[in-house]
Amino acid sequence: MLAARPGALAILAVALYAAVGAVGTWFVFQPTLSSGFAKLQTAPGDPLLTCYFLEHELRVVEHRDHLGTFWSPPFFYPAPNVLAYSETMMGVLPVYALLRLRWDPCTSSQLLLIVMCVLDYAAMLLVLRRMGVGPPLAALGAFFFAFGAPRVGQVGHLQLFLIFYVPLSLWALWRLVAAPSRGRLALLLLLLYLQMLSVIYVGWFLLLTFGLAVPLLLFWDREGRRRLAAFCRAAPWFIVLSVATWAAAQYVVLRPYMAAKAALGERSWDDVLPSLIRPEWWFAAMPGSTYQWLLPDYPRGSSGSWELYLFPGLVPIALGVASAVYTLRLSAEERRRQALLVTCWTTAIALAVVSLVVPRLAFGGLRPGQAEPGVSLWWPVYRWVPGAGAIRAVDRISILIFALGAVAACWGADAALRRSRLRPRARAALLAALLVAGVAEQRVESPPAFEKQHFFDRVAAVRASIPRGCHLLYLAMQPGANYVVTQQVGMWAGLDARVPVVNGFSGYFPPRYPRSPRTWTAAELRAWAGDDPCIVSLP
Repeated sequence: MLAARPGALAILAVALYAAVGAVGTWFVFQPTLSSGFAKLQTAPGDPLLTCYFLEHELRVVEHRDHLGTFWSPPFFYPAPNVLAYSETMMGVLPVYALLRLRWDPCTSSQLLLIVMCVLDYAAMLLVLRRMGVGPPLAALGAFFFAFGAPRVGQVGHLQLFLIFYVPLSLWALWRLVAAPSRGRLALLLLLLYLQMLSVIYVGWFLLLTFGLAVPLLLFWDREGRRRLAAFCRAAPWFIVLSVATWAAAQYVVLRPYMAAKAALGERSWDDVLPSLIRPEWWFAAMPGSTYQWLLPDYPRGSSGSWELYLFPGLVPIALGVASAVYTLRLSAEERRRQALLVTCWTTAIALAVVSLVVPRLAFGGLRPGQAEPGVSLWWPVYRWVPGAGAIRAVDRISILIFALGAVAACWGADAALRRSRLRPRARAALLAALLVAGVAEQRVESPPAFEKQHFFDRVAAVRASIPRGCHLLYLAMQPGANYVVTQQVGMWAGLDARVPVVNGFSGYFPPRYPRSPRTWTAAELRAWAGDDPCIVSLP
């Protein structure tokens, strides 16, 4: 019986992980799953755009007669290199290709999002368990990282769920400092590269995080500094060649973006400033979430509002407090554990502070008021860090803040509970209560979704209206129509009909491209395309 006990506990742990993952998947994707994938989350826009990019990339590989090249899909025609105006998600193209063997493009994109979310959960769970965190808190930390309420607000952005390399990269860094070796250095560089290949935004934020975390970790971990110094002396050429190869591979990925930046210019500070995190966003709860009645609903109605609900929940905050107290009480003999915890907390806090924008005070008479725009420490990052000028949605840095916070909170709180004077049964009951409460408080009632078939019915109608022999398409705006939806209907119709389109929508617009939500004049179309396109209206 005693010999079988470890195996039975392992089976129970696996069942726990599976159950928590299944609950999280249902919480986030309830509209998609309950409708049999008839509904697409969250609203027309990014979900259809990211699906278009993946489908274009796949057709470039599969069909020789596909219009355009990899970096120049057939929209915004004839502007070149327009794929570099947004994310390519090249790192997950093989997974999308496998899904496309069975399902249509949109359903494959929905399935890909679910698969990526589950991989986020599995990656954080693996890292927390490898750090010694017990099953209940490891499952809870992974649940929050992958399925937490703040993530529900980002579910319309597939690219923001391709982040399972983030916890794996953090773990690889800590293992490299603990015992440097050629294999561990190569693994860390590979993970960083794959994250950049999957999502440029998150990859860049991850490198920024490492720029803060590595010096902090080496400052606190004296033995780690000595080990790394000895490794550098023992294998200098391997390190130089590895880093040079990694930098060259990164350059290949980033070169089209650098070319696009040269043509488009950097985003202005006035464009970046509105996406910086406001203090109240950290206390804003999602509509339909547990704490909506208690906390302010500030972001609702603002641009991109579904991404601005960052309140993590009371259980993560309680775990964070317990972890912080535990960290401060660690003795000198436990310096390495303290170094890792302090590095996580300090880096997370630094990222939160740097990305924060605080309103300026303006005095009219005796009463101070708020003046816009505010002030932020992000300005030096925007001004001096390479690539920062292309970053607009700075609030997405919360992904890295939550990743560091989940590791530090769960690791420290788990260790604190192990050291407490609680009896085993009482500790087990407390862990179970924390897990149940922590999962339950992340639920969001009725996440937004829309019927996807209506959009693709419009695409089919436009495609059927394209005249035979049309060599260039322009879809006219209808009175009162949604500009973004109209542009994407034109993009998808052209993709299916293999006709380039003047219409387009992405993170940027080409130089001289009219952006106003109206139908272009014949003179504008001729000036832009150098030709007269076929003008089609929705039937």
